[in-house]
Amino acid sequence: MPQPERVSAQSRFEKTIRKCPDNHGFNRVGLFNIAMLAIAAAFLLFYVIGANKITAQNYKAKLLNEKLFVLNEATAKLMLNKNSFDNSARVLEFAQGRNMIEAKNITYLFENREVAIQR
Repeated sequence: MPQPERVSAQSRFEKTIRKCPDNHGFNRVGLFNIAMLAIAAAFLLFYVIGANKITAQNYKAKLLNEKLFVLNEATAKLMLNKNSFDNSARVLEFAQGRNMIEAKNITYLFENREVAIQR
């Protein structure tokens, strides 16, 4: 003989199953539309993240190109100044204007040859 509590729990479970249909009130077209919207949202998110990565990489490349341009300009200015100091007449004029000693018959003053050649 079944117990009264068990019969009542069993009957309540069966009533609940009958009240709850398989698709919870949605028709197949509605479920398909929701699934397609979820897939479209996932693709849109993927597209936005990918576009953001590409934009960030382009921005970094642009910054590096600008830094390279500035460094090339600085190098050009330094080379121009170096070339003006390589001119021995200009160095001699600079030395005479500041009462510096003129050395005769030397190839260079320092080992790294940063001073103009005197002949």
